[in-house]
Amino acid sequence: MSHSEPKLQEGQEVFYVKNGDKMTIVSWSFDDKPGGPLYQCSDGLHHREWNLMPADQLSTDAENLIKVLTETKKEAEKEAAKKKEEEEHYKTTKTNYLKSIPDNKQHAIEQWSIDANMDLIQKAADFYLTNEAAMDFSVFKPQAEAAAEYLAFQFSQYLAMAIGGELRHTKTSEFQSWVSKPVLEVLQKIGRDRLVHYHITRNQAWYLWAEIYQPKDTKKRAALIRTSRRIFRRGRWNHMFGGNNWSAIARTLYGYLNGEITPTLFVDTVFGLYHNSNLVLDKVWDVKLLKHTLDENFKHNMDSLYNKCSEDVKGVVSLYRRFKNYGEA
Repeated sequence: MSHSEPKLQEGQEVFYVKNGDKMTIVSWSFDDKPGGPLYQCSDGLHHREWNLMPADQLSTDAENLIKVLTETKKEAEKEAAKKKEEEEHYKTTKTNYLKSIPDNKQHAIEQWSIDANMDLIQKAADFYLTNEAAMDFSVFKPQAEAAAEYLAFQFSQYLAMAIGGELRHTKTSEFQSWVSKPVLEVLQKIGRDRLVHYHITRNQAWYLWAEIYQPKDTKKRAALIRTSRRIFRRGRWNHMFGGNNWSAIARTLYGYLNGEITPTLFVDTVFGLYHNSNLVLDKVWDVKLLKHTLDENFKHNMDSLYNKCSEDVKGVVSLYRRFKNYGEA
C-alpha cells in the first residue's frame, strides 16, 4: 500500500477539530488502514490527519470555531462536575437518612397495630367453626362476625404492611412515566435507587410505609393499594419478587378497602393467598401448621378444628351441636 507523505511534523502544535483541544505531535506512523498517517499526540491518543489542524494555519473563522468548541467543552465539563457533586451530596444525604430509620421488626410491626403474638391456628379454627354454626343458625351470627371482623382488621393491616415491604424492590425509574406524583414520592422513599446502593431492609420499609399509609383515610389507602397492584402487574419482576402473586394480594386488599368484599370473604381469601414462595401471612406469623388447619377445614374436619379453637368457641360449637341434634331428632 502506498502512503502519502505526512503533512505534520513531530513537535508541531495542532488543534483537534472535534473539540478544539490544543496538542503537540509526538510521533507519526502508518498502519494498514487508509486515511494517511496516524499521529500520536500529547493527549496520549492517536489521530488521523484530517482531524488535526496546524495551529499556525488557523483562519479567523477557524480560530473562532476553536474558541467556541473550547468554551463549550469547558461548560460541559463544568456541568458534569456540578452534576457529580450534586449526586455525591444526594448519595451522602440519603444514605445517612436511610441509616437513621429504625431497623427493628417488632418496632415496625407496632406501627401497624398488628398482634404478632396472635395464635393464628386458634383464630383460623374459631373463624371457620363460628361461620359453620352461623350458616345453620343465625343466633351464632354475632360470634361469626366478631371473629371475621377481628381477623379482617389484622389481615388488612398486615397485607398493607407486606405490600410496602415488597415495594422496596421496586426500581423507581420504571414507573416515573405513569405513576402519580404522590406514589412516585413513596417509591423514592422505599424503592431501589440507582444512585444509592444502600438498600433498605424490610423492617425499614414497613416503618416508612406506615408513615405514608396510616394517616390516610380508607379511600386514599385503597388508591395507594390499587396503584401498588399496577406496579406489581406491569413492572419487570423476577420470580422472587413482585409480579402476579403480589398483584393478586393487592387486588384482594383493594377489594376489601373499597367495600367490594365482606370481612368474612376477605379473611377466607387471605388464608389461601400465596406470595412467591409461601403463604402470604408468613412475614409475621408461623404458617407451617396453618396449612394443615386449612386442609382440615377444606375436608370439613370439624372435630379436628374443635381441638384447636378457643374455649369461648368450644362453647359455641357445643351449643351448635345441641341445636343441630335437636333439629335432626
